[in-house]
Amino acid sequence: YICIIVEALKFKPDVIYCDHANVIVGAILSRFYWNSNVVFRVMGVYPSMREALRAKSLINKVFKWAYNSPFNLVICTQDGSGVEPWLKKAISKDVKIEVLLNGVDMTNSANIDKLDNQLKEISPNKKIILFIGKLEEFKGCYDFLNAFFILIDKGVEELHAVIIGTGSQESIIKKLVEDRNDEHRFTFISRLPHGQILAAHKISDIYVSMNYLGNLSNSNLEAIQSNICMIIPKPQSKEGIDIITNNLLGDAIESVPIKNPVLLANSIHKLVFSRKDRENKLKLLKLRKRSFLKSWDERIQIEIKLLDQLIEDRNEKKNRY
Repeated sequence: YICIIVEALKFKPDVIYCDHANVIVGAILSRFYWNSNVVFRVMGVYPSMREALRAKSLINKVFKWAYNSPFNLVICTQDGSGVEPWLKKAISKDVKIEVLLNGVDMTNSANIDKLDNQLKEISPNKKIILFIGKLEEFKGCYDFLNAFFILIDKGVEELHAVIIGTGSQESIIKKLVEDRNDEHRFTFISRLPHGQILAAHKISDIYVSMNYLGNLSNSNLEAIQSNICMIIPKPQSKEGIDIITNNLLGDAIESVPIKNPVLLANSIHKLVFSRKDRENKLKLLKLRKRSFLKSWDERIQIEIKLLDQLIEDRNEKKNRY
């Protein structure tokens, strides 16, 4: 922290831009160094950030103090994690706040003839249910797995699960599948080139995201842009999680509560065997996404303009005096 502060004092930048890892440094500089604009970049809100506002430990008090610093600007990613109530409690009322969705690659087409070898092995005769994300409990990987087991046990033969991602639960999940002798019903891909993610969407019938912490992530924005039928969690009103997600997507997606594989299995089954329902949701999705999806270039330019405006305002203030 001391080294960063010394470098900032020596370099005298127009903007000091810090994310959560360096929010304490940003807080110190915003409070005691007035020659630079200090921007706090919030990449979504996580449980530890909420806990910092409630808990009495010294480190949480330090973070609470840091969040409430006189930043020149706070830019927060809208990821569905309930950022609005947290910002209202954590950030000083005198600080300007901008909440922005991330951008997305606006490409709509994928060359299915040039599939990655791992995707080529998937049977085209099955209804493919896609899960992309870290294999961690809070990402809903067990919700997905158990829902699929329920469908298998009910004798639904037409389905095939594709799970793309890695994480601490990967070996456990694979072992659960092996113990049931269900390997032929699953394709696990630990890592897939980003250019092939769109192809994975194109060959799939349904995309499932059961992230407990919010569902406007980069992966989900890519799914929306890919025009795939989606199942995501219902809003969690207590923490404000996915309220904005639901407002943006509405009836264009199917939603079920987290930690409820039975209802998730029912939704998968309903959509798989109702082409009409899938088509209706896709029509709505194509309409709704026009109002909020932006390309990465557009999204980056918005943030650059915000930073440029800070510099202009400071220079204007200096000239005035």
